Formats: sequence, C-alpha cells, structure tokens
Amino acid sequence: MAHRVAHACFERYHRSRLEFVTEVADMASKPHYLESLLDEGAVIQLKRLLHDKLPSVQQTSALALGRLAHYSTELATELVTTRVLQELVHSMEAEGASVYHKRAGAYVARAVARHTAELAQCCVDAGAAAVLTACLSDQDAGVREAAARSLGVIAGHSPDLASAVVEAGALPLLAASLREPEPALKRICISTLGEIARHTPELADAVADTGLPVLLSALLAHDDASVRRQVCACLAQLAKHNVDMAELLVEAAVFPALLGLLHDSDPATQRNAAVAVREVVKHAETLAELVVKAQGVGHLVDYLHSSHGAARLPAVMALGFIAAFSESLAMEVLAGAGASAVCDALVAEPEDHVKAAAVWALGQLGRHGSEHARLLAEADCLRHVLGALLHEEASADLRDKARKALLGTLPHCAHLPALLPLLPGAPLQVQRAILAQVARVIPADAAQRRHLVSGGGLKAILALDVGGDPTVEELLDVICDAYPPEVVEFCSPDYAKTLARATFAGDAVQA
Repeated sequence: MAHRVAHACFERYHRSRLEFVTEVADMASKPHYLESLLDEGAVIQLKRLLHDKLPSVQQTSALALGRLAHYSTELATELVTTRVLQELVHSMEAEGASVYHKRAGAYVARAVARHTAELAQCCVDAGAAAVLTACLSDQDAGVREAAARSLGVIAGHSPDLASAVVEAGALPLLAASLREPEPALKRICISTLGEIARHTPELADAVADTGLPVLLSALLAHDDASVRRQVCACLAQLAKHNVDMAELLVEAAVFPALLGLLHDSDPATQRNAAVAVREVVKHAETLAELVVKAQGVGHLVDYLHSSHGAARLPAVMALGFIAAFSESLAMEVLAGAGASAVCDALVAEPEDHVKAAAVWALGQLGRHGSEHARLLAEADCLRHVLGALLHEEASADLRDKARKALLGTLPHCAHLPALLPLLPGAPLQVQRAILAQVARVIPADAAQRRHLVSGGGLKAILALDVGGDPTVEELLDVICDAYPPEVVEFCSPDYAKTLARATFAGDAVQA
C-alpha cells in the first residue's frame, strides 16, 4: 500500500514536470510569449530540466530552449556562455542517445547558429560540426534531416565555416543522402550543399567532387517541386564561379531539362532555373551557343512573358549575356523576339534594378551592327531606353546604363525614322549621336534624304535649340549641305515669317 501511494505521488510529479515543459515549449514557439517567459525565469528552469531523469522531459526542455534561442540573439549567446550548447552537443553523441534527443540537439544548434557568424563559430568550437556530421549516418531520416539543416545554417555564414563543415567530412554523406527516397531529406541536403558551394570556387570544386552534378541532373525531373527548386538553386551556386564548373554541369547533361523547368508549375522553380541558366551562359560564348542551340532563347522569352516583378531579372540578364558574345548570338536573340520581351520588362516593372538590367541587355543587343540596331529601333526599344534615361526618379546606375546603351546602339542605326522622334528632349550627348547618324546616312541615301523632308524630320532638326554647341552646329551644316538652299530655307523655323514678309512687303509700302 505504502509503495503504491509513493509511486503515485512520483508519477504525478513526473507528469507535472512533463506538462510544465511541454506548455513552455508550446509558448516558446509564439514570439509574443518570449518576454514573459524570460521574465518568469524560464531559461533557468529549462536548463535544470535538461538533466531530468525522464528523457522526454530532457528532450522537450531542449526543444523549448531552441525555440527561445531562435527568436533572441541574447538568449542564444547565453546558451553558449553557460555551456548549455556544449552539453547538448556532447549528449547527442553519447551512447544510447534517442533520436528525439538528437533532433532536439540539432535544433538548438541551428537556433543558435542562425543569428551570426560568431555564434555559428561557437557551435563549431563546441564540436557541433563533427557531431552533426555523424548524425548524417543515423538510421532515422528525421535525425539526418535535422543535422543536414543545421549544417547548412552553419555553412551559410562564411567560407571559413563552410570549410569547417567540409573538414568534418559532411560532403560525402550529404551527397549520398540524395539517393535516399525521402523528398524532404533530398531537399535539405541539396540546400546545404548549395550553401557550402556558393562561397568560393574551391568549395564548389569540393562539392562537385562528390559526383553532385550528375546526381542533380537526374533530380531535375523529380516529382516533388521543392526538390526541383533546390536542385536549380544548387546548380546556380555551382555554375556561378567559373567556366570550368559551368562546363562540368553541361557535361552532366543538365540541358535541356533545365530549360524545361522555366515552364515548371512552381514559380520558385522557374526563377531558380532562370538563375541557373544565367550563371551558365555568362561565362563563355561556347556555353551561350549551346543554350541557344537547345532553344534556350525561346524558353527564356516565354518565361519573361509569363513572369512578373523581380523574377524576370535572371532571364533578362541571361539574354543580355548571350547577346554580348557575338553578332550571331545577338541576332538569335533578336530573331526570337528577345528585344520586345526585354523591353516589356523595362516598361512594365517598377523596380529600378530590373529596369537597369533591361537597358543593359538592350544595349548588348544593339551594339553589334546596323541590322541589330535597326531591329532594336523597329521594336521601339530605343524610345523606352531614352525614357529610362530621362525619368526623374531613375537611379544613377539606371541612367548610366541607359546612356551607354543608347550611345552604343545609335552609331549603328541607319533607320532614321526611328531615331528622329528621340531628338526632342534628349540630352545633348544623345542628340549629337543621332545627328551624327543623320549626317552620315542622308548624303548617300536619296530615299531617306527625301523622307527626312517629307516626314518633317529636317524641320525638326533645324528647330533644335543646340545652345551654341560647336559639334552640333557642325553636324547641322553637314546635313544642310545635303539639300539645295531653297529646301533648307523651306524647312527652317523662320520660313513662314520670311515668306509673310516677302509676300506682304508691297502692301506695307502702299499703306
């Protein structure tokens, strides 16, 4: 009887502790409880309960501390200075540690490391990188997921911390996890590998040496959208560093599947695929040609028409990089309606950086030759580039790129009907470039010389307020010399007054 009463008393005590720590853990997941929990001394109580007799109380205490540390840098720092983090890390590698304890410990390490590189380094100093790497071999998929996620948070801060994760031996285990059936584990491991690879070419090489490019190529067709999304993001992190890495991805046969993901049902996957394409084509003409041969221009243009906002940026830049390499590649982009798609991004998107990328890409399209400039002008792109240059809210970067795009294209454009509407209100530097083209074209082109008069172009040119600029005045003299004096007089701004004076001069004398 006495034993039963005593046992029941302790059962109630155990139950109360578990109820208490469970309720605190639940409140710790809600930010508006944070200040109250700290005022009530929750941290002190939870630290004591980390050494409780019941494993469930230990694990829930660790979970609650992790949730509190997630929202507070100060508390995360306290977990380090009071050696709570070190104790949790060491307990994770203890013999007999349960999967729940390992998950909770990995969560606390992640909650501490997320705030700053210094706290992430404290996690490494506490041995977290090695312990979490060992957890990647655990039989429980949840433990492997938690460990991979925490390693990704640590590695994401800096090259040194990413190197610490590599030195702990995590790369082969992370890559091997991509062969596991669980989509969540694949996604988290791919994300972590991308966090490591993004820092330096050397780290990207180390990641690629695990055979990752081939594994990622196979996963481009995975059923889970979150996996495809992370695959594309990781490919971009690998490809961005140098041409050798981009070529390695091409050898792994990521094309044309990567281009197909520009039309994926998941918008984030589409954008990540566009970023990956951009990071490949920017390195070399041969890579740009490969993408063009795989119908890449059409895929990018279609993506631009179906996307909106900042998501358009990578595709705009990809088309610009392709066009920059050669006349033939620029013509492929123009023939694929790339100019109008990029121009639509310039006009429709309010973000300054998207506009800046668009005017840069249009400049790459038009700078190669007369045919390129003509097609750009006929698509009415130059007017919109000039509008970006003149917009009162445009940033200095946007104006600089717009000016360079115009001055790079105008000297090649012999299509005067597209140039003349740009003259009124254009900056003097742009006016000079337009007038230089008019002066170069009309002496040898009778049709355009005639159209300049009949269309009112010559009249508009002669009406310009040049402000006494000698270069512009010299260009005007060249243009006027291409016409008989009476034609120039007819198109001059004062012709009506001169004609009126000559016509009614006799009437004035008789009066």
